[in-house]
Amino acid sequence: MEEHRTVLENIDLYYDQLFIAEKKVADCIRKNPQKAVMLNVTGMATESGASEATVIRMCKHIGYQGYYQMRLILSGDLGRDGRFKDGNTSPDMDSVKQVFEQSARNISAMIPRLESGLLLECASIISKSRLVYVVAVGNTIPIALDLSFRLERFGIASYCTAISEHFLNHISLGKQDDVLIAISRSGISKQVLQAVNVATKIGMKIIAITAEEHSLLSKDADYVLLSAAENSLFGTKGPDSPLCEIAVSDALLYFIKHREKIRMDSLPEGLDSHLDEIELILAETKL
Repeated sequence: MEEHRTVLENIDLYYDQLFIAEKKVADCIRKNPQKAVMLNVTGMATESGASEATVIRMCKHIGYQGYYQMRLILSGDLGRDGRFKDGNTSPDMDSVKQVFEQSARNISAMIPRLESGLLLECASIISKSRLVYVVAVGNTIPIALDLSFRLERFGIASYCTAISEHFLNHISLGKQDDVLIAISRSGISKQVLQAVNVATKIGMKIIAITAEEHSLLSKDADYVLLSAAENSLFGTKGPDSPLCEIAVSDALLYFIKHREKIRMDSLPEGLDSHLDEIELILAETKL
């Protein structure tokens, strides 16, 4: 694949070599490339009437590693061509007040998607679990590490690492009464999906934190906590803000904390004072 060719040009070049089902995907992208860049692989499969495997296979046949890479390059093509007008950013977003107001609106937009009952059920299974695995890759790793740390501050044993080989190996040794929290904004991060697959075979409950309601991760999870923003501060081609995922983590921890009075009655004697002791130890790391 030559670098100067666009996605649409590559579709034209390889179109006659595609299978009939793959041509349905190619036709869908040709017809409305602006809409295509807004769809994940599941959305494109639904839109084109093909399977997810066919969508990925078509992208590989025209020279890309997969749908995610093709969609990113297509977005860049449309931006350079002037056909893609990013409706998620405003040229007037030039003041601190407007930036924070948009961030607040993004968080508020998640409220209808996060029912109290769902959060309470997730909090319940986490609180009753033997061990909570928190997994993520890429720029969501800091969110996973933070969530894992704060779970343990609430007395809930947790494991998290930035190295995917490590968490896959550790999860493979897990138990049925463990819980996996999988964080992936796109819902298609390969290593996260692998972790979900391993945990599912063991019988763990899966909680997904993702922005994509119809992603592969959402399909495989027992519980889905949606973190989709109303409008990104940085547009469709900019880096995603982790603010919504952090807000979902905070909401989950809040519900766990409100179960503490119930849980403390069943905790081993002396654990409460032990947690206070750890708090004092951690305080020594601050000036």
